[in-house]
Amino acid sequence: MAPISFIRLACNHTDTGDQDADKNNKKTCTARSFWGDFLSMKINKLSIVKTFLFAGLLAGFALIPWTASFAGEGEDSDEPMYVIDDQGRVDFGSYNGYRRFNGECNRCHGFDGEGGFAPSLLDSLKVISYDDFVDIVVNGRVQGTAVMPPFGQNADIMEYMDDIYVYLKGRSDGVIGVGRPKRVPKTLD
Repeated sequence: MAPISFIRLACNHTDTGDQDADKNNKKTCTARSFWGDFLSMKINKLSIVKTFLFAGLLAGFALIPWTASFAGEGEDSDEPMYVIDDQGRVDFGSYNGYRRFNGECNRCHGFDGEGGFAPSLLDSLKVISYDDFVDIVVNGRVQGTAVMPPFGQNADIMEYMDDIYVYLKGRSDGVIGVGRPKRVPKTLD
């Protein structure tokens, strides 16, 4: 956008010296910008705008398949994942998930998520997504006579949702065994 100093006012007015005649003469003024002369060339301004708009849309649509190809890969995915070293030790998040799960959730879902009077989460996590898991934990769920209460107000659950998920996902995938998992020692980085 051009600064205000680049705008000039061009006026047409003829002064006849006669006040009555001057009242009938209309003064016509047009505002012209410094760039106005350049932009008023034979190039149609609307066609330039349409060209840039089309090019932007084309570039955006061209990137959709490329960005979608990363959706399920590690860091680009919103779904947290467990980390297990070559000795079968889990990362701190998975270990903390074990502790948090067995402090709150095992009352209904059984030790290590294998099921109790509530369903086995090991089976459930094979068919539901991370987003569905979060939605069910936060808002609860009623399915027939089974009721999962909402935990959206429970800070012990909400602050460690990802840790609980990665622990249960590791159990569901069969890479974390029954009982307290061994964890990778904490290191000072």
